[in-house]
Order: sequence, then structure tokens, then C-alpha cells
Amino acid sequence: MLKRSAPAEKGVAPRLVPGMDWGRSKAYESGSWGITIIRENLKKGEYEKLRSELINKLQKLKYKGEFVMREVKRKEEVFKGEFLDLIPDIVFTPNKGFSATSFPSGKTFKKAERKKNLQGDHFACREGVFIAYGSDIKAGGEVKEAELVYIAPLVLHMLKVPIPPDMDGKVLKEIFKKESELAKRKVKYQSEKGRGTEMEKLLIKRKIKGLRI
Repeated sequence: MLKRSAPAEKGVAPRLVPGMDWGRSKAYESGSWGITIIRENLKKGEYEKLRSELINKLQKLKYKGEFVMREVKRKEEVFKGEFLDLIPDIVFTPNKGFSATSFPSGKTFKKAERKKNLQGDHFACREGVFIAYGSDIKAGGEVKEAELVYIAPLVLHMLKVPIPPDMDGKVLKEIFKKESELAKRKVKYQSEKGRGTEMEKLLIKRKIKGLRI
């Protein structure tokens, strides 16, 4: 299991915040979307108390009457899995028009940055967009609870490739027309004995046909 390397991770922030006293610091903004708490600088039992305090202050943070944050949560409320220890202890989503940065500034908010259109800034929304189109796709449908991990098994199902038994996610069969072959086709999973063989055959056929992968 990959675990957080304190020296390596700490090596990033000092370049962004010159002169920061790591021996006395308890938390720092990490990656423009979260806050990492330096546990080794805390007393026993102080971690959750500090995390709750920071969450409470971020939730109440305002600028000219507007709340800066749309969402502030503990990492385990949003993410899960074996690499959870790599996620900042607190994750946040700014409201429209606000964007967090790790770079030092003389002011908490800058007027020019607050007014400009934040082109290409994807930290203001954690949700993605799922769009499907084709002759077998149901028109005007809506998938309310799709996750990123659903894409891989869906694509494999459409390509008639058995899904690895340890692959996360599920096939979003609700996007297909009821009368379509894709909707009627049974979701097939690979056996442990034949894992990878079907995918390998598909890739070989594509290479032979000169298709790009």
C-alpha cells in the first residue's frame, strides 16, 4: 500500500511558501483543493479537534458578504479506498468566482482575481459530466449517480470484452434503449483462468487493422 511520505510531501510546500517553519506549523493548503494536517506536530488527541476547527472556520469564511466555500468536508466523507492516506485531511470546493492557491500573497483576497473569469479552473466543482451518444443510446436520458469508475466496465461491455472480476464500477445499462442489443446483452465477466486474454486479442486485432489505440 502506497503511503504518504512526509519528507517528500513537505519538500513541495516550502518552495511555495518560503520561510515556513515546519517544526511549528500544524497545517498547510495542499494542491488548491484541500488542507493537509501535519500530525507529527500535534499533541495526542489534537488531530480531530484541529480538523473540526478548520472546517468550521472555512465553512463560515466570507468575502464581501459571499461565502467563499461551497463545500468543506473530511476526506473520508468524499473519498474511499486504499490510497485515502494520500488525500488532504480536509477537502473543499470553492463557490463560483473563488479559487484557492498555494502561492503566497500579501492579501487574503485580491480584487482583480475575484472579478476575472477563472478559465480552465476545475477546482470549483467536484462533479464531472457524463455524455453518451449513438444509435443504441436512449435519447434525453439522465444518469443521476454515475461515477468515474463506471466508464471502464461500460466501454468493455460495449466492445464485447469480458470485464475483469476485480474491476471497480458497474455497467450503466440504463443509458441504452430497451430494444437495443447492448441493453439485452448479459454483462460478462472474465474467469480468473482466462483473465486478460480477451482484451489482448482485441488490442492485437486493432493493431493489425492499423487503428490507433
